[in-house]
Amino acid sequence: MNHTKQRVRSLLSLFLVLLTIFGVLPINVLADAGISEGNWKTNLQNVASVGATLTDTEQGMRITRGTANDAWAMGSVQKAKNFTLETDVTFVSGNVVNLIIGAATQTANNPSRVFKFDRTKFNETKLFNYGLGWETLASSTENSFTTGEDSYHLKLEVTDDKIIAYVGNAAIFQTSIPSDYTGGYVGVGVAEEGSTAIFQNTYIKSTKWNKNLGTVGALDATLTETAEGLHVEKSGTKTDAWAMSAVQKDKNFSLETDVTFESGNVVNLIFGAAATTAQNPSFVYKFDRSNRKETKIFHFGGNWAESGNASTSNYELNKNSYKLKLEVSDTTFTASVDQTVVFTASIPTDYTGGYIGVGVADNSVAVFQNTMLYDTTPDNPVDFVLGQLTAVGTVTVNDETSVTVSKTNWNNHVVSEQLVRNFTLESDIEFVEGADAGFILGCKKAEEAGSSGWIGAKVNKTSDGYQLRVFREGYTNELDTRETLPTDVAEKISKSNTFHLKLCVAGDTISVYVNNSTEPTVQVKYFAYPIGYIGFSTCGCTAKYSNVSFTRDTEFHTNLKKVGGKTGVWSTVNGGFGGDNSESTSDVFALFDETAAADKAWIFEGDMHLENSKATGGLVFGYGEDIWYGANIDRYSAENGKASLHRGGTNPQSNGKDLSSEQYAQKDFNLRVVYDGKGNFQYSLDGAPIAVFRDTDFKGGQLGLSALGANVTFNNVYYHEIPSAGALQLINLVLEGAKLDEEFSIGKDYYLATAETGATSVTFKPYVEEGIKLFVNGKRVNSGDTVELTLRNDGCYGYSTATITTGDENGYFTKTVTLAVLKPAPDEQTLRTIGNRPQFHFTAPYGFINDPNGMLYNAATEEYHFFYQAYPYSANYGPKHWGHATTKDLVTFEDKLIALFPDENGDMWSGSGFIDYNNTAELYPDESDPASRMILVYYAYKISGTNAGLAYTEDGGETWIKAQNSRLLSFDVAPGHIDPKVLWLEKYQTWVMFTAGGNIYTSDDLWTWKFNSRDVSLECPDMFELKVDGTEETKWVRNVAGTIYLVGDIVKEDGKIKFKSESQGVYNGESYGMAYATQHYMDAPGGRIISVSWLCENVVKQLDPTGTWTGAMTVAMEQTLHKKADGSYIMYSYPVEELKSLRGRSIYSGKNIVVKPGEDNILAGKEATLADIDGNFTLDENVTEFGFKLRTGNDGYIAIKYDVAKQMLTADYTHSGDDTYNGTRTMPMTLPKDRTVSLRILLDNIVVESFGNEGEAAISSVYYRNSSYQGMEFYTVGGNTTINSLSVYEMTPSWVAKETVDVTALNEAISEAEAAKEEGHCKASWSALQTALAAAKDAANAENPSRTEVANATTALKNALANLANHTWKEVWSSDETNHWHDCAAEGCTEKTAEANHEPDRNEPTEDDAVKCTVCDRTLQAELGHRHTLHLTLVPAVKATCKAEGNIAYYRCTCGKLFKDETATTEITAAETVESKNPNNHDGGTEVRNAKDATYTEEGYTGDTYCHGCGAMLAEGKVIPKLKKPSSGGSVKLPVSPNAGVGKKPEDEKKELPFTDVPQTAWYYESVQNAWAAGLIDGVTATKFKPDDTLTVAQAIKLAAALYQMEHEGEVTLRNGSVNWYDSYVSYAVANGIIEKDYASYTAAQMNAAITRAEFVHIFHGAESTYKAINQVADDAIPDVKTGDAFASEIYEFYRAGILTGSDAKGTFHPADSIKRSEVATILLRMFETSARKSISLS
Repeated sequence: MNHTKQRVRSLLSLFLVLLTIFGVLPINVLADAGISEGNWKTNLQNVASVGATLTDTEQGMRITRGTANDAWAMGSVQKAKNFTLETDVTFVSGNVVNLIIGAATQTANNPSRVFKFDRTKFNETKLFNYGLGWETLASSTENSFTTGEDSYHLKLEVTDDKIIAYVGNAAIFQTSIPSDYTGGYVGVGVAEEGSTAIFQNTYIKSTKWNKNLGTVGALDATLTETAEGLHVEKSGTKTDAWAMSAVQKDKNFSLETDVTFESGNVVNLIFGAAATTAQNPSFVYKFDRSNRKETKIFHFGGNWAESGNASTSNYELNKNSYKLKLEVSDTTFTASVDQTVVFTASIPTDYTGGYIGVGVADNSVAVFQNTMLYDTTPDNPVDFVLGQLTAVGTVTVNDETSVTVSKTNWNNHVVSEQLVRNFTLESDIEFVEGADAGFILGCKKAEEAGSSGWIGAKVNKTSDGYQLRVFREGYTNELDTRETLPTDVAEKISKSNTFHLKLCVAGDTISVYVNNSTEPTVQVKYFAYPIGYIGFSTCGCTAKYSNVSFTRDTEFHTNLKKVGGKTGVWSTVNGGFGGDNSESTSDVFALFDETAAADKAWIFEGDMHLENSKATGGLVFGYGEDIWYGANIDRYSAENGKASLHRGGTNPQSNGKDLSSEQYAQKDFNLRVVYDGKGNFQYSLDGAPIAVFRDTDFKGGQLGLSALGANVTFNNVYYHEIPSAGALQLINLVLEGAKLDEEFSIGKDYYLATAETGATSVTFKPYVEEGIKLFVNGKRVNSGDTVELTLRNDGCYGYSTATITTGDENGYFTKTVTLAVLKPAPDEQTLRTIGNRPQFHFTAPYGFINDPNGMLYNAATEEYHFFYQAYPYSANYGPKHWGHATTKDLVTFEDKLIALFPDENGDMWSGSGFIDYNNTAELYPDESDPASRMILVYYAYKISGTNAGLAYTEDGGETWIKAQNSRLLSFDVAPGHIDPKVLWLEKYQTWVMFTAGGNIYTSDDLWTWKFNSRDVSLECPDMFELKVDGTEETKWVRNVAGTIYLVGDIVKEDGKIKFKSESQGVYNGESYGMAYATQHYMDAPGGRIISVSWLCENVVKQLDPTGTWTGAMTVAMEQTLHKKADGSYIMYSYPVEELKSLRGRSIYSGKNIVVKPGEDNILAGKEATLADIDGNFTLDENVTEFGFKLRTGNDGYIAIKYDVAKQMLTADYTHSGDDTYNGTRTMPMTLPKDRTVSLRILLDNIVVESFGNEGEAAISSVYYRNSSYQGMEFYTVGGNTTINSLSVYEMTPSWVAKETVDVTALNEAISEAEAAKEEGHCKASWSALQTALAAAKDAANAENPSRTEVANATTALKNALANLANHTWKEVWSSDETNHWHDCAAEGCTEKTAEANHEPDRNEPTEDDAVKCTVCDRTLQAELGHRHTLHLTLVPAVKATCKAEGNIAYYRCTCGKLFKDETATTEITAAETVESKNPNNHDGGTEVRNAKDATYTEEGYTGDTYCHGCGAMLAEGKVIPKLKKPSSGGSVKLPVSPNAGVGKKPEDEKKELPFTDVPQTAWYYESVQNAWAAGLIDGVTATKFKPDDTLTVAQAIKLAAALYQMEHEGEVTLRNGSVNWYDSYVSYAVANGIIEKDYASYTAAQMNAAITRAEFVHIFHGAESTYKAINQVADDAIPDVKTGDAFASEIYEFYRAGILTGSDAKGTFHPADSIKRSEVATILLRMFETSARKSISLS
């Protein structure tokens, strides 16, 4: 099926047009004139794109540069002088915008004048002639505007004599108007690659009355010229007031003006006035805005006769402003309102022309603007030569003296209304852009020039110069002649870009002349040349045609000898040879001398003109005494007309078809009869088959013509005997640098070959029989000549083709052979991974593919046969073949040879395949396995008609044969567009065919088909029967192109097969995805319906930049049918189970996971480009959307998501970052009551397929993302989504699973290993070699080893060979209990060297050291480890009291164990050391109650002593006298304060320290003992002082605050804070000036940090007010504390007071170090007790 032209997209295109009409979609050519164009505020009117992409945005009109150098938006308004063009512009990208004036056309860039504004360059901001020599007229100066801004206001002003450019309000340059400037179209745009800008407030404003009438005078009027225009109102009593010019015109002119009413309703356009000083007589186009009937042309002041009026028009009434136009041709007045013709009228005989003017009437007042008079006199215009011209595609047609065909499409045509066969057409042609232009002829219809079938005669530029090419589009195998032009002719064309082309067609001869040559440059005979329309054509080129001439050839053209006529009147007439039979009621014949042969194949054809609708005429052949044969059109005796092939005379027979209504009205026909020399005739009308006829008694006879009922004219009557089948065949084809894929055999249309590795070109020699002409790519060569064929460039793989054409001596018959030479990819991996190719979706190895077709299952071989539309020789669309692959698992495929090639019947379009179990078509031997009888029915598409045929195989499907020499199927009613789907209806015991045209046929023999009924008309039909899930009910499903499906029944009514639809559903097709042309495998096992679709991507953007391949298929999907609650049916599509075989490693697996909105991505860090994502999800009530973002990266992704509110599965590509594959695709998907849904996603390179609810929704699409973007994300919106289960698998490429692997390198390694000898080699390396060798042999002998298996086996064996060597001893020693030695480094080798006894390093082990070998370092005896006897401590006995338990004496080991004796022989538990309480022992069990510290103001009390256990008072306390405050600098005597931990007096009896970590030998022992005894400091625990622990800032502040409070208040009442324990101390210290208030803002981290020695001094210094110096310490005497350092003054004061002494004789202080608790104890003591201070002398 030709999906670029004639698919369902044509219907969708119509749908889009309708949407555009009703305002749903934007269009490129924007809306009507007015104050805005969408969001763009402008009055440019009817804006057209010139090389631009125009996008209406909220900000204004976005203009983006396309392929052209400049991209413009051009209005339909034309302006000459006295106007301004201004706009606001915002740059999106790039730097250059244009304001365009004086453009010659609205649809082309040049010629024009352009104000180019470059925001980065002053000298490039200029006014220049665009396309008119490119001269700069003026440019800006330095600093004339601010560069680099994003937005500007630009204005161009045109006065009577100047052009002025403005940026903002400042004029940046001006210039005089060029002498050749005449005005033209106006627009804006961007320039330079990458430029995009948004335009807003774009307006044309007149600065005075814009006119070209010259000076005007007032006639009964007051005229006032303003910036708005000419203000006209009456000046006297007359109701009409005119402004008359001195210009006179009679015919061939137009007068147009804009008019704005100020009051009243009527204005006039005056023409044909006898004078400028009187209103009558004259002719007036009167426009009345309130009454259409009064809008008219009449003879003012003459006979007042009315020529015509606008009463039947529908222009809008009562507007303020209108555009009026009057056109006067040679014969007609034409009046227009707002660019719409409102009436035409014939010019009256009393009209003779006269003066021109404008005015008002009926007391109206109006303003006129843009009042222009144009001369429309034709100067031999082209449309007078060729008649009306029709532009096919978006092209420019100038209907004056020339036609310009613009390069907007690839093929660009302008087709005339001339339907001719014999003619001469010539023209001067100028290449404007590009170089490929000429004539088009033989178009079937003018509007179909864009399709194939037409003939071109063109000159185009090649690498060799210029060539003339004559060819038939789509039929180059029939006609494609090329001739390189002589050097002198080519040089003239190159210099001037112009040439003269002349085309002459006479009968079957086409002659083309270049530059007035006397002999044809190319002359070919082409008897198949059809009658058709002619015109102009370019290919990727803009060309101008001028001096066009055309003449018809009226001679009668034939290769037969004429005779006067057998019966009736026959004669040569204008246009051919005619028979006059208007008086007779029976046929009259004109017979020729020549006869039609009975034993040879021949063609007899002619053109026929039937002027009368009731005439009959035709071709006669085999005319004899009592018998004759004919092919005619009968509009005489058949009521609705009929075309028939018949035998007259004896035993008359007839076969034919009724004419369509279009054919009945037609006058010109082409009739053709083809005879095969064996009694078979085929009749075609205008290229379409009409009837076949068989008569084995045909004896031959005269050729002739027949007529009945009226004059019938014939021309181009030719009879040709067809050469024998082998006459035009190649007899040999020899290649160098390549090898034919199959041995050469005569008779093929296509020869495929494969080039040698690394070849850039190949050569070949074609051979033909003597007398046969030979052409290669249109160039004449001799038999056996060497021809070079250049292969594809580096990095691009695929076919390069050569067209080899043979022809008979006269050129009547040709045969075309295609040689296609493959430049293969170097290996399978390169081929399968090139250019974003999908990895587990089917793609063909090379070329373009589209629709699947003919798919079937062969039970005899257990293979699925997959066929598809293909053009293997290019990644672009081309003549269709049937590609072929087979699969046994629906996943991995084996590519086969091309199954069907195009032939004389046409390209191989869509069709179907089936198993002919009963051998109905009689194509298989009776003894063949019925399951193997595969048949393909194909649609052979040709523009001249619809053909279909059968194909079969003799080798199990490896190759295919078109049955009975490409015999075509016969239809009693023409099927039109066919795409045949054939299947056997068991219920009705008949074969049935469903067609794209909607016709349903039946057949008993598979060759002859009878029309039954009609149903849906849409291409690529499919039909299958499905059982409704969960029931025994079955229904037929009519799949329509993979877009929709119908569910119903096939019934038989009145003997006719019909399909009755009950419900309709949406398939995974164009409506919802990119899947198209869906087909299923016929006869799949188990009754499975397994379908595949084409992923119809936008091939404008090839996803493979190398051009190796284009097109992919969906995965195979199984179809199931389900019945909904409302009784309708829905079909599910879900990937076949076999696809799971490609699942590889698990990327992610999870169950019962609740995902909340905004939570971390559960798939973070997971990456994949090939994945199978399979999950089941439950959505809570608040979820609005959930899904996956895939291929994430660089802020882009594709999303597969579910919209809960819409219940819609969506594939969203809007964030893919790709302009071609974007947007969204959706499909309905039910949300069950339990809100649980399933989702499966197949992610492949450029393909993503998503399936909801096990196939209820299925979306298949093509996307594009850079290969580096591989991330994935799961998300939910609005509520929680529970992942019931989710599995993400990496998918294995299907080509890896089925690849054919080259084992050459592996076999070579095996041979080398087998040749190796064990002797002299390390045993381990030899053993390793034998193991690798065995594995290699297994891989080499495996039935289907993978590439990876072979590669791994090869590598392992080569490594083993490389490692095969003598011993290599390890440097590391090996050892056992007695000896040590060196092992061989080879894996598995057990040999040793240097073996010897160990040498111990000591006799016995110690507690910490083992006995080791001094050589190998082996441990011979382990270290002894912990010995209790060395680590015991006696714990003295403690007597029990009435309150506390006691303990026995025992020993504690440092390891924590307890022992009864010092030999550690008896281990005891802690419980065994305890003695129970003794109620009679009060020792150690007393407590002091009612104790009170003395203060400076109150006496204290020592407290009463009580037994803690029994509560008895043991001793009464004493009164403590009040404290005396110490003198300054004296000692601080502290009372005992058990609660505060301070207050003990140093002179109190010293007790033994309880701290086990303060030894008596330590330098700080006495300081700690005295400070502890004084209550200044305590232990960390009861027994641990931890002297080396550091003090924190908070602890230092606490101590300083306590000291200060004790000194000044006599007691310490401060307690820990409730939030931070140190808060109360910090507050007290700040309040009393001990520390600065900054400390109050310290964080917890700062407070708990170790304090430095310097800061400790700083804080403690504030605890007292003065310190008496006892030492002489000079400034800077302390080595590491200098005057000016932080806290230096406090440090020096402490040195001088004897509180600090330094760490050495020099007095080094270490101010930045932390301070230890042992040091703090010393300082506290020295601060508390002045007697403890030290005298020092620093050395």
